[in-house]
Amino acid sequence: MKFTKNDLLYAGLTKDEYETIKNDVSEENRNNLKMCAAIVAVFFALMFICSLFFDIAKAGRWIYFSLLCVDLALYVLYKCVKMSRTALIFNVYIFWSVLFAVGILLATVVAPDKNAVTFIALLLVAPLLFSDKPIRVICFLLIYTIIFIIAALFLKDPSVRTLDVIHVILFCTVSVIVGFFAIRTKYQRYYFDYRSRYLSLTDLLTGVNNRNSFELNKGGHTESCKRGIGCCYVDANGLHECNNELGHNNGDEMLKNIAGELTRLFGSENVYRVGGDEFVAFLADADKNETEQKLNELKSFSAAHGNLLSFGYAEQDKIERDTEQLIKAAESEMYLNKKRYYAEQNEQEGRYRGES
Repeated sequence: MKFTKNDLLYAGLTKDEYETIKNDVSEENRNNLKMCAAIVAVFFALMFICSLFFDIAKAGRWIYFSLLCVDLALYVLYKCVKMSRTALIFNVYIFWSVLFAVGILLATVVAPDKNAVTFIALLLVAPLLFSDKPIRVICFLLIYTIIFIIAALFLKDPSVRTLDVIHVILFCTVSVIVGFFAIRTKYQRYYFDYRSRYLSLTDLLTGVNNRNSFELNKGGHTESCKRGIGCCYVDANGLHECNNELGHNNGDEMLKNIAGELTRLFGSENVYRVGGDEFVAFLADADKNETEQKLNELKSFSAAHGNLLSFGYAEQDKIERDTEQLIKAAESEMYLNKKRYYAEQNEQEGRYRGES
């Protein structure tokens, strides 16, 4: 298997593909961080209790108590504070650094004559419980392995020192290999899930949301508005004629241009292609001036392309919140404008034939 820079930086994905799954990776890290903090808190609490009754654990009593307090504080932080992606991954490394430091401390100071079981276990588990760019995870594991070796050479009992160093090097190697493939597999799965969602919810021709997405999300626009919601129902004039006379490529370009203009005016998350030549766009909490400006720009766009569009617009205040009624009102106005457009077209054609 040939390794490339993308394998180390993005687990085999391209940079653009990696960007699409960053939110999923962050959410997994967030959930795992809370889970690990809770488990570790229970562990330190049990160890502190054991240290009160058993001599074998007495030496680490205040270490366990201090770390229990720190871990509880971290758990509250992770549970209550919504962190950015950068802050989150920074906290992930802090959390695991604390655990690795504890593992080193237990193996070299608290029990220098015992094998380093805790640190080795952490080496194996860590890359399975958080995800980041493989190169950073590998460097993280190598750094703490080197720190352990240095501490062991100075502090561990000679009877177990050599074996511990060999074991740590061996298990670090295993952890790096297993961790790399685990992260690669997770990233590939996240990207596959993203592509599946994208294909099921996106209109592939225009890049806007499709009918499936519209049916799933249309109610959310009215529910989330604070003051009021507007709906613009848009239909392309002459698409059938364009396909017949100029070819389907020109018809596709027409739809792409319409989708691009609607996205510019209303935002990509608010625009849906709901039929062959029909689009719906929502406008939440806009004042009268903003609404008029957007509709005027849409009229100008249509006029600049030979009356390309027929559209209707309807509004509701925050009390009504009836999505179906809102859409029907906008659609009805669109059909009236559509009939007016074709009536004018027929009138012009009749006048032209009469003149001929």
